[in-house]
Amino acid sequence: MGWRELNNEALMCSKQGDLPRAEKLWRDALAAFDHSHDEPQHRVLILDNLAKLYAKSGRYREADRYYQESLAGAEATLGPISPAVAKTLAELAALSTAEGQDDMAEGYLRRALSIWKTTVGEHHLETVRCLRFLSRVCRSQDNLVDGEKYLRAAIQSGRRVLGDSHPDLARMYNSLAMLLLRQDRLDEAEQVFRKEFDIWKNATNSKQPDICKALSDLGQLYFARGDLDKAEKLCERAVKIGIESVGDQHPAVARCLRALGVLRIRQGRHDEAQQCLEKAYEIYERAHGPDHPKSKDVVDRLTELYQARRRASH
Repeated sequence: MGWRELNNEALMCSKQGDLPRAEKLWRDALAAFDHSHDEPQHRVLILDNLAKLYAKSGRYREADRYYQESLAGAEATLGPISPAVAKTLAELAALSTAEGQDDMAEGYLRRALSIWKTTVGEHHLETVRCLRFLSRVCRSQDNLVDGEKYLRAAIQSGRRVLGDSHPDLARMYNSLAMLLLRQDRLDEAEQVFRKEFDIWKNATNSKQPDICKALSDLGQLYFARGDLDKAEKLCERAVKIGIESVGDQHPAVARCLRALGVLRIRQGRHDEAQQCLEKAYEIYERAHGPDHPKSKDVVDRLTELYQARRRASH
């Protein structure tokens, strides 16, 4: 069997969840390729697939090894300024973020962004995606200045590439609004939230996880302003829409319940806060496990609740 057939069979096994079989087939494909006379850039494809398999399996060291080999192969055969190189750099960035190495991810993405701007220009979907990813990495390192800069650039290009009513543009507005909220720039955040809602209210399906997230996030803005009544209405509506659209076990609902629980603590409604937070933890724990950051965050909020109860009892 030739390397192409082995590669295609490995892809099928990977899609079916048979990762051990896929790994063997891709290793066999590499060996078969090395005995062929095909163009060397095709070897990069096998390396990239094998690296993705290891990343999917949480075997990050092996994934990094094959991504690095894929990157070197793409640079040697296609040149250092090629879309294939940019895509592998993005994969390495994703791997780095999974390992908690956001500084390395940022370096990979800055180089990828330079390649995309050179090869396809600023107003292209790949450039927009790279800008969004780079913004997210900067924000995770508390570099809000660069995070905002890249996100605004993504929005500007996204409007030209996607149009003013695309759901991804609404999601970028949401990210920008949350960044501004994080800096207590509440009036600016509200203006951006309004742009987001202008898109969602005209969407075909107005009952989806994005809507409940947007409502919950806007609730956080009013919470920050001290308008707890308005925040409560938004958070309750977010939970209702989430349950109607994706069911009561979806992480999007857990996110809204968590926000409502924190609000209830502030209101002194401790029993209701506990119900919300315990339900949010149950959903996160089932979806992600007890050690996931979202699960741990809800445990922290429950601890905050217990402390508030003790203070209220004295």
